[in-house]
Amino acid sequence: MARAIGRDTEADEYEELARRIRDAYNAAYFDEATYLYEGRTQTAHIIPLAFGIVPDEHREAVLTRLIENIEQHDGHLTTGFLGTGYVLPLLTAMGRHDVAWRLVTERSYPSWGYMIERGATTMWELWNGDTAGPHMNSHNHFALGSIGQWFYEALAGIGIDDDHPGFKRFTIRPRPAEGLEWARAEYRSVHGLVRSGWRREIRSGRFMLDVTVPPNTSAEIWIPMTGREDSVVREGGVPLAGQRRAGGVGARSMRTAEGCAVVAVGAGQYSFEVDAR
Repeated sequence: MARAIGRDTEADEYEELARRIRDAYNAAYFDEATYLYEGRTQTAHIIPLAFGIVPDEHREAVLTRLIENIEQHDGHLTTGFLGTGYVLPLLTAMGRHDVAWRLVTERSYPSWGYMIERGATTMWELWNGDTAGPHMNSHNHFALGSIGQWFYEALAGIGIDDDHPGFKRFTIRPRPAEGLEWARAEYRSVHGLVRSGWRREIRSGRFMLDVTVPPNTSAEIWIPMTGREDSVVREGGVPLAGQRRAGGVGARSMRTAEGCAVVAVGAGQYSFEVDAR
């Protein structure tokens, strides 16, 4: 915040304080020989990863330890209020979307699916809300509700742009999961309705993405290319390469990155399609 309002001296002081806290935390609780944090719980590794405390050179190793812990619990979380909110976006951001999807689709205890299997229509406060006593046990409580954020941001791909707050500019980057054939979501921003909906044909690999960008906004769209660099990407039935709509505000080819075609668009409705050759 100090940096944002131009108070650079204070910002430098806080950055140095953050560095000292990070170093002290790792000195006290991190074992570089095993890449484990004291306590060896899932949350003990989720929090330092999510908050940027883990030394950069050890982030992948600590992530491996976290995933090993999840596997030791047969694909289940052991987290509570502090760890649950970060685990799904963290796993997706660090390239383990598959592990996040396994956690999301688990139906045995403890899991979100367990709640659904027991008839829940709202989020429980506790993983074992069906058997725990009444003390601190709401059946309509958002403490474990971070999965909703992950549905919007990871599966549907609707994401914010930190440099353009309030959805003046935003991103659409859907991340399909194994066995999932479609997802769609919408968000009523201050500028209007943002929509993202995708579907795919599992056998053919054909991928379709429909996007709505509200008036006076712009977006960057990341279109999965189904793992094939020679895939043909179309918008409105026309190959994307070289395409540009009237006025220069429509879809136009930008670049490829991380297995996606990345395009900049202005306000409008778009229908992208990827055919795997």
